[in-house]
Amino acid sequence: MAAADPAAGLWSRLAQGGYVLIIAHGESAKTASGRAYLAQDGCATPGQLSAAGIQVLGNLKNTLLSRKVTVGRVLTSNDCRCVETAGLLFGRAQPWSIIDTTDQLDAQLTVQTRTALIEAVSRWDSDDNLALVTHRVVIRDTFDIDATPAQLLVIEPLGGQGFRIAGILSPGTDF
Repeated sequence: MAAADPAAGLWSRLAQGGYVLIIAHGESAKTASGRAYLAQDGCATPGQLSAAGIQVLGNLKNTLLSRKVTVGRVLTSNDCRCVETAGLLFGRAQPWSIIDTTDQLDAQLTVQTRTALIEAVSRWDSDDNLALVTHRVVIRDTFDIDATPAQLLVIEPLGGQGFRIAGILSPGTDF
């Protein structure tokens, strides 16, 4: 008898909707930090992601489609790596400064933005899934998860009760 695929149940729940998908941007083509990736042309020029990163995102997009996982709203960091990742996955992106990297912020403002993110994730209430494309550091600092590029953190919103991490889906293993 074959072992059950633990990711299959998670993919099935995602197809039903109502979850928050937090996605670490794809692998970068260049090494730099934070604001260096904010493009003068509003991120209209692709090239922030590596060829390997784009391939992984293609695998994720195909898996989302084959598993019939739909996403209503797509919010991204203002960073071009995140905007490009969201565009490749969903064909659209709306920047949301709450999920920007906090490298340039003072400690008090960082706490305020992470608190706002937790509140928004906890209170997501829709039949659609919400996708947030952000940075590994944001995921680490907010959810205490050391994400890899293109990894999916699946959050189940619990309203006033907060949230529950429903699972993590990883490139090469789950898509």
